[in-house]
Amino acid sequence: MPGFSYVAIPPGSEDMRQVYFPFPVSQLNDLDFIRALRGELGKEAFAIEGLRSKLLEELATSSTTRSCGVAKANGEKEKVRENLQKIDDEHLELLMSMEAFQVEMLRDPSKDVGRKGVFLYHEGRADGPVNDRAMNLCLAAGFPPKELRGTCFLSRTEEFVERDSVDPIWRRCDFTLKDCSNDAEWLKDARRDREESGLKQKEDAEWFSSLEDCQAPMAEGKSDLYAWKQTEEEVDIVFDPGPFAGIRATKKDIAVKFSRRSLFVRLRGRILCPDVELAAEVDPENSFWTFDRDRMELQVTLSKTPAGTMWRSLLKVS
Repeated sequence: MPGFSYVAIPPGSEDMRQVYFPFPVSQLNDLDFIRALRGELGKEAFAIEGLRSKLLEELATSSTTRSCGVAKANGEKEKVRENLQKIDDEHLELLMSMEAFQVEMLRDPSKDVGRKGVFLYHEGRADGPVNDRAMNLCLAAGFPPKELRGTCFLSRTEEFVERDSVDPIWRRCDFTLKDCSNDAEWLKDARRDREESGLKQKEDAEWFSSLEDCQAPMAEGKSDLYAWKQTEEEVDIVFDPGPFAGIRATKKDIAVKFSRRSLFVRLRGRILCPDVELAAEVDPENSFWTFDRDRMELQVTLSKTPAGTMWRSLLKVS
């Protein structure tokens, strides 16, 4: 039986990668796939017996302050200890591996209606570069804004019924780079389903309500060539000074062109922005650029239209 493809989406401008996993995977052996994701992130393999001993030691030394009393608390600890001893090595490794990931179900699988599921895996990091492309895919699927950082992975599943069985189980199937396009059919279907069920409106309202008590930070990002941030009115892009300092650049060496949905930047014969498509519209008449020769710093300021639009990324996800 053949394997399947999944997609790795790095933060920044590094190319998205379609990865082929050469073996079939279902919910019965999903640890094989999770190990592959750990390997992609450079995570070391677990030493299971050492991990089990550590968990038992932590359980033995942990303090419990329950109103139900010491005897009952100790009894609960003993049940946990017994269950921990019963878990086999693979299930324990899968449990601990999944603590390293957060999983977003962008679409749930259903054999009854022939619907395949789509799942996004990320580390749930509070630091590291923002993953604009993964965030935009979630938005296109009808989810409220959520900050994602670091490399994200997308995988698809489908339900099937094994021979001599009644209840369906799932297996992983192909998810490709083509499926990462903002006009992919599964994205349109996921958004429509969430809108028709009322779930999108409900979660959007909850997200906007959460902003009343806590101002959500506006998205920003960084690549090898530039960093960008935004206000309610503008998007500022500051280019790395290295290329400019290397040729002792002046304003005459720089060409910047704006349109409503694109930006082009050239430094002599080097293209820094190859007519890239922006995530939203800007006002070219009120956009401008400056070059500080002392610091060799080129700053491009894009005027948002309309003002107040929150960009989730600088560039449109293709």
